[in-house]
Amino acid sequence: MTCNSSLRRLTWQRNSFKEYMFNKTWRYTYCKPSFSITGSSECLRNLHVNLVGDSTVRQLFEAFQSRFKCITVANVSFAPKHRSNMCHNSAMNLTVTLDLPPLPFCTTKNPHEKFKSFAERMRNIDSHEKVLVVLHMFTHTLNYHSHVYLHSIKAMKSGVLELLKQHPRAVVVIKGPHAFAFSQVSSHVIRQPDAYVEPYTQFLKEELKDLHERVVYLNALDITIATEQWDIHPQYFVVHDLVNRLFYFYCS
Repeated sequence: MTCNSSLRRLTWQRNSFKEYMFNKTWRYTYCKPSFSITGSSECLRNLHVNLVGDSTVRQLFEAFQSRFKCITVANVSFAPKHRSNMCHNSAMNLTVTLDLPPLPFCTTKNPHEKFKSFAERMRNIDSHEKVLVVLHMFTHTLNYHSHVYLHSIKAMKSGVLELLKQHPRAVVVIKGPHAFAFSQVSSHVIRQPDAYVEPYTQFLKEELKDLHERVVYLNALDITIATEQWDIHPQYFVVHDLVNRLFYFYCS
C-alpha cells in the first residue's frame, strides 16, 4: 500500500482535504479517487477484504459484489438481512467477507453467539494473507449511554493493536460515523441521531489518536451532511464514493 504514515494521519484531520458536493458527485481538490477495476487489478489481486460492521458496512459489501463481479460463495442466513457473507472473484483471486460487529446490536432476530468481538474476528485472519480490514461501530450504540460507544471503540482499538502486532502488513481502515436524520421515520427507537454524530466522531478520533499513523480513517460524515441523508442507510451514490475513497487510499 502506498498510503504512508503521513497520508494516514491526514485522513484523521477533517480540514486536511478540501471537498464539496456538485451534481451528486463528491469533488476533491487533493486527488481524483476514481477507482478503475482494470487499472488496479494488480493491486487487488490475491487480496482479502474483511468487512466488520452493521448494515452500512453491508452496503459496502453489496457494492463490492456488484463492481467486482464477486460471486457469493457463502451466505449464512440466520436473519433476513443481518448475516455473515462471503464472495469471490476468481480472475483476481479477490475475496470479500462480511462479518457482524460485536454487541450491542439492536435486532431481536440474531442469536447472540453470532456476534464476536473485533479482536476475535481479526484473530481469524491468516498472518500471511494480503488483507484489507474495514471496521465500523456507531448506530447500534445510539440506544445506549455514550459509555457503551466508548467501550466499543476501546475494544476495537485493542483488536487493531493485536492484529498489527501479529500482521504488520495488514491495512486497517476505520469507517467513521455518518449523519442521518430519520426525519421520515417517526417510530424508530433512535431519536435525533444527528445530535450524536459530531461528538461521537471526536470520541473515536481521540481514543485512536496514537494509531493515526498506522490506520486509515474513512470519513463518512461530511458527504452525508452535504447530501442531507435522512435514512440510516446512505444512498447508493454515497456508498459508491466511499468505495472509491477506500481503494484510492489502498491502491493509489
